[in-house]
Amino acid sequence: GKDIKLSDLKGKVVVLQFFGTFCEPCKAEIPFLEKLYRKYNGKIEIIGLCVDYIGKSPAELKDFVKSMNISYPVVIPDENTWYQYAYITETDAIPQTFIIDKEGYIRYFNVGYTPQYDPLFEKAVEELLSEK
Repeated sequence: GKDIKLSDLKGKVVVLQFFGTFCEPCKAEIPFLEKLYRKYNGKIEIIGLCVDYIGKSPAELKDFVKSMNISYPVVIPDENTWYQYAYITETDAIPQTFIIDKEGYIRYFNVGYTPQYDPLFEKAVEELLSEK
């Protein structure tokens, strides 16, 4: 029910996942992101951005969030936000997951999901957390 601005999260490592409720790889990545969110509680922010609900009511998304046991914020991005990030990756395939450093710069991103990337992804988060 609230707007989230990346500028308000400056000083924290931020993970953004653009996903769809219909997308099996997206759903497969969510438990890993939840694990990261709990492990680095308060040190990182994770935000799920549900692209298949653009233009729909956030209330409709609550059942999905509950069914996936997601405790981090999940929002519906506006079309412009989604297109800006899809432009960076040059695709509208999902999931698209970005790691943003404490200064607000995108440092890593991945399109798609495979569990083999989990250790690399977590290492990237740890490296950014250790930067001053």
